[in-house]
Amino acid sequence: MNLSNGWFQNFNFEGSDLKEVDFSNSDLTRANLFNANLRGANLTNADLSSADLEGANLTGADLRYANLFSADLSSADLEGANLTGADL
Repeated sequence: MNLSNGWFQNFNFEGSDLKEVDFSNSDLTRANLFNANLRGANLTNADLSSADLEGANLTGADLRYANLFSADLSSADLEGANLTGADL
């Protein structure tokens, strides 16, 4: 699913299956992604500042150059995720 260049500030995606979704260049500031399945998702250049990613499955996700400043990554699975250039 292509949701690139989208505006999702404060959206509630809690527990959603977002496997392989393209969120590249999207604004997900303060989005609720608690326990969301983002396996293989494209989050390149996405703004995830202050997003709740607690317990999210980010296995194999592309987070290159993503803004993760103040994001909650507690218990998130980042195995195989690409964090090149990401702002942590």
